[in-house]
Amino acid sequence: MARDLKQRAMAQPQTTGKGGDSLAQKVDAMQAQFAAAMPRGKEAVQLIRDAHTCLRMTPKLAECEHTSVLGALMTCAQLGLRPGVLGQAYLLPMYNGKARRFEAQLIIGYQGLLELIYRSGMVQMVQARRVHEHDEFVLEYGLEGDKLIH
Repeated sequence: MARDLKQRAMAQPQTTGKGGDSLAQKVDAMQAQFAAAMPRGKEAVQLIRDAHTCLRMTPKLAECEHTSVLGALMTCAQLGLRPGVLGQAYLLPMYNGKARRFEAQLIIGYQGLLELIYRSGMVQMVQARRVHEHDEFVLEYGLEGDKLIH
Protein backbone atom coordinates (compact mmCIF):
# COMPACT_ATOMS: atom_id res chain seq x y z
CA MET A 1 0.00 0.00 0.00
CA ALA A 2 2.67 2.54 1.01
CA ARG A 3 4.85 1.58 -1.96
CA ASP A 4 1.90 2.05 -4.33
CA LEU A 5 1.13 5.46 -2.83
CA LYS A 6 4.73 6.56 -3.32
CA GLN A 7 4.69 5.39 -6.94
CA ARG A 8 1.44 7.24 -7.65
CA ALA A 9 2.76 10.43 -6.05
CA MET A 10 5.97 10.34 -8.09
CA ALA A 11 4.31 9.42 -11.41
CA GLN A 12 3.82 12.09 -14.07
CA PRO A 13 0.38 12.25 -15.69
CA GLN A 14 0.57 10.30 -18.94
CA THR A 15 -2.50 11.57 -20.78
CA THR A 16 -1.54 13.05 -24.13
CA GLY A 17 -3.36 15.63 -26.17
CA LYS A 18 -3.99 15.90 -29.89
CA GLY A 19 -0.39 16.96 -30.57
CA GLY A 20 0.98 13.88 -28.83
CA ASP A 21 2.69 15.90 -26.09
CA SER A 22 1.74 15.31 -22.49
CA LEU A 23 0.26 18.17 -20.52
CA ALA A 24 3.44 18.46 -18.44
CA GLN A 25 5.49 18.89 -21.64
CA LYS A 26 3.10 21.56 -22.89
CA VAL A 27 3.42 23.43 -19.58
CA ASP A 28 7.22 23.30 -19.91
CA ALA A 29 7.01 24.61 -23.49
CA MET A 30 4.95 27.62 -22.34
CA GLN A 31 7.66 28.92 -19.97
CA ALA A 32 8.58 31.88 -22.19
CA GLN A 33 4.92 32.95 -22.51
CA PHE A 34 4.42 32.67 -18.75
CA ALA A 35 7.55 34.75 -18.13
CA ALA A 36 6.32 37.47 -20.49
CA ALA A 37 2.93 37.61 -18.77
CA MET A 38 4.14 37.62 -15.16
CA PRO A 39 4.55 40.77 -13.06
CA ARG A 40 8.07 41.99 -12.32
CA GLY A 41 9.84 40.07 -9.60
CA LYS A 42 7.95 36.83 -10.23
CA GLU A 43 9.63 33.74 -11.64
CA ALA A 44 8.09 31.64 -14.43
CA VAL A 45 10.22 28.69 -13.29
CA GLN A 46 8.38 28.72 -9.95
CA LEU A 47 5.02 28.77 -11.74
CA ILE A 48 6.11 25.75 -13.83
CA ARG A 49 7.13 23.88 -10.65
CA ASP A 50 3.81 24.74 -9.02
CA ALA A 51 1.96 23.55 -12.12
CA HIS A 52 3.79 20.21 -12.06
CA THR A 53 2.91 19.86 -8.38
CA CYS A 54 -0.76 20.52 -9.19
CA LEU A 55 -0.64 17.88 -11.93
CA ARG A 56 0.83 15.33 -9.52
CA MET A 57 -1.57 16.18 -6.69
CA THR A 58 -4.64 16.18 -8.97
CA PRO A 59 -4.13 13.52 -11.66
CA LYS A 60 -7.59 14.25 -13.10
CA LEU A 61 -6.14 17.52 -14.49
CA ALA A 62 -4.27 15.45 -17.08
CA GLU A 63 -7.65 14.35 -18.47
CA CYS A 64 -8.82 17.95 -18.84
CA GLU A 65 -8.80 19.84 -22.10
CA HIS A 66 -5.18 20.99 -22.26
CA THR A 67 -6.06 24.49 -23.42
CA SER A 68 -8.21 25.03 -20.32
CA VAL A 69 -5.32 24.04 -18.02
CA LEU A 70 -2.85 26.21 -19.91
CA GLY A 71 -5.32 29.11 -19.90
CA ALA A 72 -5.80 28.82 -16.14
CA LEU A 73 -2.04 28.78 -15.64
CA MET A 74 -1.69 31.84 -17.89
CA THR A 75 -4.23 33.66 -15.73
CA CYS A 76 -2.18 32.72 -12.67
CA ALA A 77 0.91 34.08 -14.42
CA GLN A 78 -0.81 37.36 -15.30
CA LEU A 79 -2.05 37.82 -11.73
CA GLY A 80 1.23 36.69 -10.20
CA LEU A 81 -0.46 33.98 -8.12
CA ARG A 82 0.93 30.54 -7.35
CA PRO A 83 -1.48 27.67 -8.09
CA GLY A 84 -1.83 25.08 -5.35
CA VAL A 85 0.52 26.92 -2.96
CA LEU A 86 -0.46 28.77 0.21
CA GLY A 87 -4.11 28.89 -0.81
CA GLN A 88 -3.55 31.53 -3.48
CA ALA A 89 -5.14 29.68 -6.41
CA TYR A 90 -6.44 26.21 -7.21
CA LEU A 91 -6.79 24.32 -10.49
CA LEU A 92 -9.80 22.04 -10.31
CA PRO A 93 -11.07 19.61 -12.95
CA MET A 94 -14.74 20.21 -13.73
CA TYR A 95 -16.91 18.22 -16.10
CA ASN A 96 -18.49 20.27 -18.88
CA GLY A 97 -21.71 18.46 -19.76
CA LYS A 98 -22.28 20.37 -22.99
CA ALA A 99 -18.83 19.64 -24.38
CA ARG A 100 -18.75 16.21 -22.67
CA ARG A 101 -15.22 16.65 -21.40
CA PHE A 102 -13.28 17.76 -18.36
CA GLU A 103 -11.99 21.32 -18.23
CA ALA A 104 -9.77 23.01 -15.68
CA GLN A 105 -11.36 25.72 -13.58
CA LEU A 106 -9.22 28.35 -11.83
CA ILE A 107 -10.40 29.16 -8.33
CA ILE A 108 -8.69 32.06 -6.59
CA GLY A 109 -8.41 31.39 -2.85
CA TYR A 110 -8.74 33.98 -0.12
CA GLN A 111 -4.95 34.21 0.23
CA GLY A 112 -4.74 35.08 -3.46
CA LEU A 113 -7.43 37.72 -3.08
CA LEU A 114 -5.56 39.24 -0.15
CA GLU A 115 -2.34 39.22 -2.18
CA LEU A 116 -4.06 41.11 -5.00
CA ILE A 117 -5.68 43.55 -2.59
CA TYR A 118 -2.44 44.44 -0.84
CA ARG A 119 -0.50 44.58 -4.10
CA SER A 120 -2.93 47.16 -5.49
CA GLY A 121 -1.62 49.69 -2.98
CA MET A 122 -5.13 51.03 -2.41
CA VAL A 123 -5.67 49.16 0.86
CA GLN A 124 -3.63 49.48 4.03
CA MET A 125 -5.31 46.85 6.18
CA VAL A 126 -7.87 44.08 5.91
CA GLN A 127 -9.67 42.85 9.01
CA ALA A 128 -11.97 39.87 9.33
CA ARG A 129 -14.40 39.34 12.14
CA ARG A 130 -16.62 36.40 12.91
CA VAL A 131 -20.38 36.88 12.73
CA HIS A 132 -22.75 34.03 13.44
CA GLU A 133 -26.24 33.48 12.20
CA HIS A 134 -28.85 35.55 14.10
CA ASP A 135 -26.14 37.78 15.63
CA GLU A 136 -26.98 41.43 16.01
CA PHE A 137 -23.99 43.70 15.83
CA VAL A 138 -23.00 47.30 15.27
CA LEU A 139 -19.63 48.30 13.88
CA GLU A 140 -18.42 51.84 14.48
CA TYR A 141 -15.34 53.11 12.69
CA GLY A 142 -13.31 55.70 14.55
CA LEU A 143 -9.96 57.35 14.91
CA GLU A 144 -9.05 55.45 18.07
CA GLY A 145 -9.90 52.08 16.64
CA ASP A 146 -12.98 50.23 15.55
CA LYS A 147 -15.63 49.37 18.10
CA LEU A 148 -17.63 46.18 17.66
CA ILE A 149 -20.74 45.85 19.80
CA HIS A 150 -22.36 42.43 19.94
